[in-house]
Amino acid sequence: MSHETRIQHKSSFLTEQLVEERARKTSFETRGMAVISASGTLVGITTGAVALAASGRSVTFPESARLLLVAAMVMLVLAAVLGLLINVPVRLPQADTGDLTQLLEPTARFGPDDWNRVKRDTIVALRHVNRRRARSLLAALLLVVVALVLMMASAAFALRLFPA
Repeated sequence: MSHETRIQHKSSFLTEQLVEERARKTSFETRGMAVISASGTLVGITTGAVALAASGRSVTFPESARLLLVAAMVMLVLAAVLGLLINVPVRLPQADTGDLTQLLEPTARFGPDDWNRVKRDTIVALRHVNRRRARSLLAALLLVVVALVLMMASAAFALRLFPA
């Protein structure tokens, strides 16, 4: 296999990996927005339900129900914050304009190996970002699930299904 063929194969492989990592990044950002939306919706529904339950009459929530509800609301807010952090823009390596301008010159010094280096550096940076976003997404989803369990337990205590 010639040197040029090896470079072309490496370039194709790196391009495929780069496309895959960018797709993962987009997927994490989309799921992060879904966590923000779900958390906001759950906080709104919970607040509305408590307001409706308490309006016009003297409703006493057991202290255990109130504490569980407050903990659930805090977890939902933290999940929304993690969802926002997942979508924070990151600076990735890229070819600068000087490199791109050199390509137009007859004596271009920026060759396939240089492009492959830029692709490789971008892939490494994207993988690092994607790993961080995956951990944040997992934590956000766990917070939402635990918050839902706490909300259910709070409702059970408020409805006196369990002794306080």
